[in-house]
Amino acid sequence: QEFRIQTSTFAPEYGRSPGAQISLVTRSGQNRFHGSAYDFLRNDAADAMDYFDTSKPPLRFNDFGGSVSGPIWRNKAFFFASYEGQRFMLPQSPAQTVVPSLALREGATSSIAKQLLNAFPIPNGVASGADGAYYNKSYSQPNNSDAFNIRIDHNINNRYSLFGRYNHAPSNSKTRSTSDMSSGSSQLQNTDTLTLGSTQTFTPRLV
Repeated sequence: QEFRIQTSTFAPEYGRSPGAQISLVTRSGQNRFHGSAYDFLRNDAADAMDYFDTSKPPLRFNDFGGSVSGPIWRNKAFFFASYEGQRFMLPQSPAQTVVPSLALREGATSSIAKQLLNAFPIPNGVASGADGAYYNKSYSQPNNSDAFNIRIDHNINNRYSLFGRYNHAPSNSKTRSTSDMSSGSSQLQNTDTLTLGSTQTFTPRLV
């Protein structure tokens, strides 16, 4: 519902850590049911190929989600739940490595040597030394993330209310080395947060 970014002169409630402080306020439910859904899609079909690419790497950017809210107990308890998913295929700068040249492959005398040399991709660049040639390749790295959020509000009376919010955000990404295209790494991350709060109204001027 609302967010605020503070870059300096933080209040004591935000601690003493340096850097920006981001405050988020999630929406609460109401006495009527509400819902929403959205989707944003972008891909490489509408993009031009980079000048240095030998082929257009896949690009996918899909951001989708929705929310639903309503009453649990009319005028007393409410819920708000939301979900957001992101699916990325992010093009990277072209990678380059040296592989056996065509001349070296053709000059191999044994079948075992030919099998080993042909296990490398066919070069598509200029020669590099006597027996090597450059191989250039464009590729994309996948990155997926999800965010599940649910909030419960409960009004004890006109002066006292409680709320609780739980957020579960798993994500995963894969990275390929630019110097060694046969190696890569995967990263999995799960973020879970639980927030509890209460509001007490003592007087019209004191909360």
